[in-house]
Amino acid sequence: MNKLSCKNLTAYYDDTLILNDISLEISQGEFVCLAGKNGCGKSTLLKILSGLHQDEKSLKITSPLSTPCINEIPLRTFTRKNCAKQISYMEQTENYAWNVLVKDFIITARYAFSGTAYNSQDYSIVQESASLLGINHLLERDIFSLSGGEFQKVRIARALAQTPDFLILDEPCSALDLSYETELLQLLANLAKDKNIGILISIHNLNTACRFTKNLILLPPQKQLIQGEPSQIITPENIAQTYGTNLPIYTHPIHNCPQIG
Repeated sequence: MNKLSCKNLTAYYDDTLILNDISLEISQGEFVCLAGKNGCGKSTLLKILSGLHQDEKSLKITSPLSTPCINEIPLRTFTRKNCAKQISYMEQTENYAWNVLVKDFIITARYAFSGTAYNSQDYSIVQESASLLGINHLLERDIFSLSGGEFQKVRIARALAQTPDFLILDEPCSALDLSYETELLQLLANLAKDKNIGILISIHNLNTACRFTKNLILLPPQKQLIQGEPSQIITPENIAQTYGTNLPIYTHPIHNCPQIG
């Protein structure tokens, strides 16, 4: 079983401290949610864990020994193509420049495996990913004709079509209504288990995350992360440290998980 990890990761944007002494490990089959206030470094952490941070010249990691690894092999030693075969990463936002069909957009996820000579297996994977997200009816649509929520689902389908060992999604629930947000989180939790994928997402709605994950990460600004089961780490002290405010905590009467607010 593969493991994605980092140890004692400290990162700066120019001279501004973004991440401070971050250590974590994610195994295949785990569904992990990352939460914290805006600007605490969630997106930066996800980008670093995906191996794509090397494109950002202003982002500096203090020690090469703290860069992310798969099975203790540093991602910086992977080629971009080999990294893409193991880690699929979806940014928070995306502006796509070409008005292509949805099916042709999703199949670009297969580039690391087939180049542009896509085969029947690649197209079968596109169909499967679209089915999982319930968007088969969109495959013949133009990208530019989609609503914000539809495009978000298509982007997630493309990330799945990469058939990775690890799936990293930055705010996948943005632009989705609440009913589909809960449906998506249940789907991701099931995929982690059924497909043996290590899935890490950042999420704004902490209460919804607590319903679907047993592995929650809170990221206080410029401090070490707090990780564990929601019932263990959702405490007044941890919430105040993470969000800078005091909020009441209660137990959901149906789902029996902690909730705040």
